[in-house]
Amino acid sequence: MRAPIYPHRPPAPPPPPTPTLTGITETLIAATREGGLTLQDFLQALGNRGLGAMLIPPSLIVLLPSGMLPGVPAIAALTMIFIAGHMVLNRDRLWLPHRLARMPMPAERLNAGLMRFHPWAMRVDRWTESRFAWFAASRFAVDTVAVVTIALSLVILVIGFIPGLPAAFSLAILVFAIGLAVRNGLLILTGYAITVLTAVTIFWLVR
Repeated sequence: MRAPIYPHRPPAPPPPPTPTLTGITETLIAATREGGLTLQDFLQALGNRGLGAMLIPPSLIVLLPSGMLPGVPAIAALTMIFIAGHMVLNRDRLWLPHRLARMPMPAERLNAGLMRFHPWAMRVDRWTESRFAWFAASRFAVDTVAVVTIALSLVILVIGFIPGLPAAFSLAILVFAIGLAVRNGLLILTGYAITVLTAVTIFWLVR
């Protein structure tokens, strides 16, 4: 009796590689080398890395020297509000108002800032391997990060005219974004801690 012949099953495709902060930074550096850079161009350079990763460019814009330019924190804050709103609504693609999407970006300043940030991105990648990936991918984490991001962005929108202060709130958003991008739940929890610490510190200073 001949043994039954089973159809050959092709091997399962390997999982997509986890994005790294270094890779994202290098992609953004390449985007800033092109002339006529707009906000939409800057965000689209990240391709299909997800809405969480798209929070990295606007939060970095506020943290880098470009965040000292008048109006830049407000543009970045509006962008983060739109991105986080899409996250809450569980949308896959980002839509921005035409005027905001076509807003010109300071490419030279961004390029210089990203070049200085690149070594730090490489250092961060050494300890941002996937930790608590199940938490980073959970609906709870995505929704809470989105809500906190909207709240922090509204604060940045209000205090954007005060030099340096918006960066304190943007740091937490950047940590959230990296955590979502590299699937590191520990970074997301760190973002919560930074948010609370920043809020307590600001309250203590202004009371």
